[in-house]
Amino acid sequence: MIAEFLSIPGSYDWTVIEPVAKGWSSDRKYYVETCTGEKLMVRIASAGDYEQKKTEFELLCQLEQMAFHLPKPLDIGICLGEQSIYTVYTWLDGEEATDKLTRFSPVQQYRLGNRAGHILKCIHSLPVSESQQKDWGRYFRHKIMRKVEKYHQCPVKFQEAETIIDFINQHLDLLDTRPVTFQHGDFHVGNMVIDQKGNLGIIDFNRHDIGDPWEEFNRITWSAHISPAFATGQIDGYFDGKIPEHFFTLQALYIGANMISSIPWAIEFGDGEVETMKQQIQLVCDAYKGFSAIKPLWYQK
Repeated sequence: MIAEFLSIPGSYDWTVIEPVAKGWSSDRKYYVETCTGEKLMVRIASAGDYEQKKTEFELLCQLEQMAFHLPKPLDIGICLGEQSIYTVYTWLDGEEATDKLTRFSPVQQYRLGNRAGHILKCIHSLPVSESQQKDWGRYFRHKIMRKVEKYHQCPVKFQEAETIIDFINQHLDLLDTRPVTFQHGDFHVGNMVIDQKGNLGIIDFNRHDIGDPWEEFNRITWSAHISPAFATGQIDGYFDGKIPEHFFTLQALYIGANMISSIPWAIEFGDGEVETMKQQIQLVCDAYKGFSAIKPLWYQK
């Protein structure tokens, strides 16, 4: 038994404990099986992350009432002499959507994306308290300024950066009327699983946040690279096929802002990640015709 598990209630019943290496979270993650055959996901984080982990746990408690597949929250507490916080969830069976999607027909991929859009709408329906509200326009303008500043200080450049920055600056006024909701924080196929029955499940809520619900589409490019049909279905499902004015413009703004910050972020992880981000930037720029278009080429109504 790993020492940090000893103070977790019920851990004496765990018969299998395997580290889970996937993902960018700083949490230590483990796949666990109990003596009764129950499958669990156990996450260990620094005790300093308690409030963030408590909010994540409570968020999943609320989402549990909705009819979609996600890890069920079971327990949260302090371990290792108050040095760490643990959370215990049910393990969500299934294969990562990144790997499994392409085995389905384009029509099935679209339907799964449509389901993802409906699920995202459910996440955004959770009530946000008055104390959690924020002036989104002011907040995101400052965020963009920091991203641009970090890019300009970064030794690695890419050709389309200034065009993207110009596009963002031309459409900043669209930020001023945006609402804020709960966000999953990292909504793309890498954080989804598909089980043997074809059910779509959502995992990894550790980046949850509060912000413009349309900002959640800033990572859809990762899904579109795997399956344009899925990404199209996600947008159609979210809006029930009635896409509002300015959605695609704001989506392009948020995706562009991500591209500006991606190289400074990747440098910390080495040349391999920098190259991955360069390739992603090129895919995004191709999809948006060098940001002369606001609707990506992969979106096929």
